[in-house]
Amino acid sequence: MYFYKENTQQSNNSDPNFVKEWQEMKDEYEDLKRRIMKASATLEVPVDSISHDVDDGFAHRSSDIRNHSSVVKVLYENSGDERDILPHVVYVAREKSPKVDHHYKAGAMNVMARVSGLMTNSPFILNLDCDMFVKNSKVIQHAMCFFLDCKFERDCGFVQFPQLFYRSIKDDPFGSQMKIFLSTLARGMDGLQGAIYCGTGCFHRRKTLYGVPPAADQYNNKDGRNFHNHAKVFHDLKTSSWSLEALSNTFGPSSALAASVQTVMRDTQYIVHSSPSSAIDEALNVASCCYETNTAWGKEVGWMYGSTVEDVMTGFKIHCLGWHSVFCIPEQPAFLGTAPGNGLDSLVQMRRWVTGLLEIFLSKLCPFLGIDRDIMVRQRMVYAYFTLWGFLSVATFFYAILPALCLLSGKSFLPGVRPLNSTS
Repeated sequence: MYFYKENTQQSNNSDPNFVKEWQEMKDEYEDLKRRIMKASATLEVPVDSISHDVDDGFAHRSSDIRNHSSVVKVLYENSGDERDILPHVVYVAREKSPKVDHHYKAGAMNVMARVSGLMTNSPFILNLDCDMFVKNSKVIQHAMCFFLDCKFERDCGFVQFPQLFYRSIKDDPFGSQMKIFLSTLARGMDGLQGAIYCGTGCFHRRKTLYGVPPAADQYNNKDGRNFHNHAKVFHDLKTSSWSLEALSNTFGPSSALAASVQTVMRDTQYIVHSSPSSAIDEALNVASCCYETNTAWGKEVGWMYGSTVEDVMTGFKIHCLGWHSVFCIPEQPAFLGTAPGNGLDSLVQMRRWVTGLLEIFLSKLCPFLGIDRDIMVRQRMVYAYFTLWGFLSVATFFYAILPALCLLSGKSFLPGVRPLNSTS
């Protein structure tokens, strides 16, 4: 989007220094795009694209994109100066091995949660798909207004923005814009416990991903409420007084990560490293493919495993803890992405969604199970509608062909209308 022709014409009328920097950035972008396309085609990373910095992990990384070590590289580091308004920029690539299940996007997001917990431990997390970009520069302010201005903490566990697209087929024949969901379903869910988590364009409280329920003293004014099964991890950790040993059993063997999780659990001041570079060694450790072995990642904390639509599954888990969510629709779109470009891609995407949603319905997170979950009955019904969404195709199919059959056969499936007998 930034290097479209319209933007090129606009840049030519700008300051010469800006035009020069803009052109340099465009050239670097095109070179990066070429390298990525080449790596995707050959399934190997070009030798000239591999860094030789020993600390970040690139030097020891294999060119095989399906079997390589973890990489954590600090590309830009905020100096802390008031004039330095750019945030830290850190590149993370988790370790992959053919012998270990990497759990696709959910596994990648859990690695990012652990690495960010070590480097900044920020209380809020934004995740975006790689094909999306920020359209509204004030989107962070919009989200923070909900997080920081809610009456009770439980009223805002995550803020979901609409998933909109800037490049789609005319008239949207395959329904990629999801207009019914955005205009009706998501708005209606705001009247219950909030919209589902859509997997992108969403701000989370970090504590919701760590399995922490809303603050007990702000929930129905009951300080001593009993924790249900979905908050069992939090209850067990609280019983152990947040000991580092108990946290390590749940979140993995990294003592540094356990210390950062401890501050989240206690809701105390967040640990912030003086420099992200000082945490690279530990970050490489938590990004390894075997780190999650015998931990609660993907089961009780982080993004959930067990479904190809890990976003809906994770959002349901958060709602079961008692959290509410917010569906925010700013006047100017917050994020824009790309939609499937043809019917085949749309069918593949729909099949993945239907399969993943049905996996949720058949799992232990089925909306009809768990009477001790802290979730509204009507919210359960909405999740049941989504998880059984694939079966609507059967009714839709017959609804679509019935009028045509009636026209061809000359018969009607509706009762006939008979005139009333007139009386004098």
